[in-house]
Amino acid sequence: MNNTLKAIQVLVTAIDSGSFTRAGEILGYTQSNLTQMMKAFEDEAGFPLLIKTKRGVEPTQEALQLLPTMRAMLAQEEKFYQ
Repeated sequence: MNNTLKAIQVLVTAIDSGSFTRAGEILGYTQSNLTQMMKAFEDEAGFPLLIKTKRGVEPTQEALQLLPTMRAMLAQEEKFYQ
């Protein structure tokens, strides 16, 4: 899996689980590693994708718009490897 797909997987997992901590547990990354990965991905995208709240993380409007495409990319990647 390339770095962009890893970042997409992290983003989708963080959105679905509601937190970086939970996403890290699911994917086997440290919270620090996830934070660095998301910062680099947001820098590449040119806009924020997650909002940190007291309860965890929430997607920005831009992330919500991209979410169906990102889910489709992950599904296609999984299908390819099957």
